[in-house]
Amino acid sequence: MKPQRFTRTIASFLEEDQPYGDPASSFIPEDHLSKGFIRAQQEGFLCGEFLLRPFFHFLDPTLKIQSYFHDGDAVQPGDIVAHIEGKTQSILQMERIVLNLLSYLSGITTKTKRFSAITNAYGVSLLDTRKILPGYRSFVKYAVQCGGGCNHRNSLSDLIMLKNNHIKALGGIEKALEHVRKTNFLPMLKIEIEAGSLKEALASLPFNPDIIMLDNFTVEKAEEAMFFLRGKTHIEISGNMQEDTIESYAKLRPDFISVGSDLTYDVASISFHLRLE
Repeated sequence: MKPQRFTRTIASFLEEDQPYGDPASSFIPEDHLSKGFIRAQQEGFLCGEFLLRPFFHFLDPTLKIQSYFHDGDAVQPGDIVAHIEGKTQSILQMERIVLNLLSYLSGITTKTKRFSAITNAYGVSLLDTRKILPGYRSFVKYAVQCGGGCNHRNSLSDLIMLKNNHIKALGGIEKALEHVRKTNFLPMLKIEIEAGSLKEALASLPFNPDIIMLDNFTVEKAEEAMFFLRGKTHIEISGNMQEDTIESYAKLRPDFISVGSDLTYDVASISFHLRLE
């Protein structure tokens, strides 16, 4: 993560949160100083230490910030993550933005830790997806990395990924891959094809895609498909992956397992609060 890249993002967050200033904090004298701390209220894994200084300093470079944990570290209820000292108005105006991001990203890192602990035991790489709210992608992708997961792709530009709607629009698996192979003007990009059945997966093989994704396969169907595909291409398993089912798929030892909404979209936050001393 490069915090300097987030200047426009931070400015937009502030514009959204205080388009006409902060009336409540304005009653506090501008020269009033405070010391405060950010404390974890739940058990989990931290993500968001990287944003404390760039976010608070964007509003007020004079604020002093001391962090005690790094991103990816385990935290327990009551742990003091950081101390902040400086102008009270500045601390309070950035408080909620920072806490929201800290809670959300830590929730993703915590969930990723649980998933990746399962997949790593079988030598399988855990991937995220693009099921991320617009505007938060770089933050979320970083949170996945902090949890031991890998980023599938950061944008549409990173991979020629032919999903069901692409395949339908191009006339089916074989026609889609044939068309891409003949007309592809970006040969440096890998090609991934989504297969909804063993028949589609086998039809893909003659075109040598870099990755075949087995989408929404049962464990039994995935095992059957891997018998035919293993060693001929990279294999990704995806679709409605849950924490209580992912190990059954990991035992098949595909190259990748990708997890969408349960990892980065529909995820429980880890609660933190900021208190003045």
